[in-house]
Amino acid sequence: MIYTTRKFLEYDNGYRPSWSTEAKNFFASCYDRVQTRMWRTNLIDVEGKEEQEAHALLKLCQSTHNGHWKRNYTIT
Repeated sequence: MIYTTRKFLEYDNGYRPSWSTEAKNFFASCYDRVQTRMWRTNLIDVEGKEEQEAHALLKLCQSTHNGHWKRNYTIT
């Protein structure tokens, strides 16, 4: 699950432009299955100064999919 999500986000964020169309669509379909099962997609707001600083750093380096990603692949 983590491997396929990572591979999809690598391609979707532009790190693997040389992949074949079949590979792109495979990882996109895997990501579609994983994403529908996630119950939390954002970071949880926390209290405390130290936690808020770490939370701000995590928001900056968080990897997410591009908007309208299903339209870019063969996902229905």
